[in-house]
Amino acid sequence: MVRLRVAIVLVAPDMGTAAIIADLVARLESQERETRALRLQLAQQNETILTMRTQQFVNQEPLYEHFRRMKPPEFEGSIDPLEAEDWDARYCWETVMMRRNVMDMNWEDFLEEFKK
Repeated sequence: MVRLRVAIVLVAPDMGTAAIIADLVARLESQERETRALRLQLAQQNETILTMRTQQFVNQEPLYEHFRRMKPPEFEGSIDPLEAEDWDARYCWETVMMRRNVMDMNWEDFLEEFKK
């Protein structure tokens, strides 16, 4: 969060124009240094965040390895197309049973799951 400071310049009655200008220039230079310091701090924070996110991505397990580690069922193959279709349907139905209570499903619920 960036906070802006508003300064009320109180000028002593005996200050000359040159002194007032010198005071204002000094204040502007001070604000410029502060602004540079804040920008540097912001850049460092952004770099730290980018480094952390990059490291998280590098350490992330590839999706295919995660999938294989779950040991999904494998179809061993068959020349019978009905056997392959049956295996696929059984696998899909087992997935539905893990997500829902199939004993409470009606026909519309079944059709909804089937169309997914």
